[in-house]
Amino acid sequence: MEDSAGTISSTYTNYFAMDDGAPVISINNADNTYVTNPCTLSGSVTDGNGLTKIRLVYGTGANDYVETTASGTSYEWTFENVTLSDSSGTMYIYAYDALGHRQVAEKTYQVDTTAPTLTLTTVGGVAYENGKATYLDVESGSVTVRGTLEESGYVQSGLNYVYYELNTSPSSHSITTSNYTGRTDTFSNGEFSLAVDISLTSEDNSYYIHVIGIDKAGNWSDAFVAPIVLDSRVPTTTISLASNSVIKEETQITGTASDDVNLASIQVRYLDTDGEEGLIGNVSLSGTSGDWQVTIPEDATDGSRIVKFTIYDACGKYTEYQRTYKIDHNAPDRKSTRLNS
Repeated sequence: MEDSAGTISSTYTNYFAMDDGAPVISINNADNTYVTNPCTLSGSVTDGNGLTKIRLVYGTGANDYVETTASGTSYEWTFENVTLSDSSGTMYIYAYDALGHRQVAEKTYQVDTTAPTLTLTTVGGVAYENGKATYLDVESGSVTVRGTLEESGYVQSGLNYVYYELNTSPSSHSITTSNYTGRTDTFSNGEFSLAVDISLTSEDNSYYIHVIGIDKAGNWSDAFVAPIVLDSRVPTTTISLASNSVIKEETQITGTASDDVNLASIQVRYLDTDGEEGLIGNVSLSGTSGDWQVTIPEDATDGSRIVKFTIYDACGKYTEYQRTYKIDHNAPDRKSTRLNS
């Protein structure tokens, strides 16, 4: 500025911002009205002129709120372990910008604190027994785990997910909503099915499928563990009956079976003179080695016979053996030779 004498005063510059918009609030899972107690609420806020504070009001009392300092034009916020005093109500999220504008968003809620109940029914088609291993052929590539997830309690938020983790620990898992091997959100009257990928696992080793469920309020069920043993080798057995043996009466056959993982049974069958099969015996086995014994009954008809041996392991792998034997009831011909003196 210049006066009449030509003197120029100092120059000052002031900057100001025009802000006619309040902060924009986004709430994660805003469409889910169910929460557990205490609960966690999170979301984001944006504002063109910078943020200063986020406040969550969760009750009607003077101290029923939590707040955090915000900064920048975009801010991710999270309030953890918020304890609600009412079984239902409305929570309010306030956002403040640098020019004093305030915006509010609200979330209605119902409290569900009852965890769902998880039950495993089958693993690989075999009835689930707590702590009992299921033996699987490593070449199968996957195993199906079936079970149920059920809710109870006055407020039921609904089923959300069943998660699983495949690891080598029988006692621990690291499943969270963002860390898991696989999951499903498909339920039919509470029943679910998980296709567990075992294609990347090591052969002839033990693994554990940890399974846990969660409802839409965030309540976790108890975790279940399903042990599995992967098998790549077939079982074998010795057989006391040699090929082309000759028998004429009831005969016992014995052997010793072995498997790297776990035996199941040996089945012995014969082919009769008409080519029809008949069962001689079926012996249950277990462990990695086991002795067995069956009896071939007496057969009055002479001729050749075939007997088949099928040895099974616990995952369904098997090996077949075959022996041919003869039944002969006739005494050898007697011939005499006259010696001349």
